[in-house]
Amino acid sequence: MIGGDFLFNKNLFLNKKKNNLLESIEEKNYYLLNSGRSSITFILLFLRKEHSVKKAYLPFFCCKTIKDTFKYHNFEIVYFSSNIKNNQKYSFSKNSVVFFINYFGINNLNFAKQIKRQKKNIFIIEDSVQSCVSSHSIKNNIYDFQISSFRKFLPVPDGSLLISKYKINEKIKKANITQLTGSIVSKSLKLQKIVSDNVYLKVHLESERLFAPSKNIFEMSNFSKFLFSRLDIEHFNKIRVKNWKIVNNFLKKKKYKLKLEPLFKTLNKKEVPLGFPLLVNFDRKKFLNYLKFNKIYCPVHWVIKKRPNKKYLLADFNISKRILTIPIDQRVTNNKLLYMLRLIDNYVNKIA
Repeated sequence: MIGGDFLFNKNLFLNKKKNNLLESIEEKNYYLLNSGRSSITFILLFLRKEHSVKKAYLPFFCCKTIKDTFKYHNFEIVYFSSNIKNNQKYSFSKNSVVFFINYFGINNLNFAKQIKRQKKNIFIIEDSVQSCVSSHSIKNNIYDFQISSFRKFLPVPDGSLLISKYKINEKIKKANITQLTGSIVSKSLKLQKIVSDNVYLKVHLESERLFAPSKNIFEMSNFSKFLFSRLDIEHFNKIRVKNWKIVNNFLKKKKYKLKLEPLFKTLNKKEVPLGFPLLVNFDRKKFLNYLKFNKIYCPVHWVIKKRPNKKYLLADFNISKRILTIPIDQRVTNNKLLYMLRLIDNYVNKIA
């Protein structure tokens, strides 16, 4: 199998400590919470109480749970184009919050440069969930809050790092044991092949439901902190970068006549990719089913169901209809990567 959720290998529990990253965070105001959603909630409660912020600017191309969290807390939402491929000028009203994303591990420098000019009188949340192990090289960091989440990159059941330029005094509850247990049990049973895919999915989705937006904020579990410290993150990063470059070089040589287009064609130093996002110019559903049949599981970030009325958001909508992400994480060996690329090549060459 290539891709899919990270499962808990029993060897991980026996590993010696390999990093102390969570104990050596230098920022003055940082919070280790259970999820990106808790981090967003933490920020929004603070902005509403301390600064009376009611308006939020979100990228149209983003995870539904981000939108749902802002809606849950009754923020007025204005969408802007995520501007992944083209330059665009932005304008934001005073005393609002602007949320931007570093997509797929790539620093969103174009947006950062634009928004830096308007930094006065707005609050900025930088979403680094998809780039939590990249080094962020934006000079004089423009964010007021930066959110990272570990579950997309690492085999831990929960964990989010929030860095803030402000001290936040909202109440943080102890780890959500119910959610944590559901995640651990489902993934452990899946790894041992004790349950079917359908049973695993049912238990897993139920544990994910407990991450839904609320006013409760939970801390990162000690269990995840323990696992995190046993991971060789630097080694994982090297594998991801190497695999990304192999896929990129493969696509450059093949020249599929726009049948497949990389969303990003360069990877800067110290950037660590989440995956390799592709834009598909043929029937994506059939392609995904073909890959799934061959035990390759490619996530789709993100589904936008409704066509927008605003013309400037159409580019985001079109990307959502065409995108899929090739898994290149630390579990993908050279043999698995070559197998996957061979299957992709066979499929694309058969398309008229």
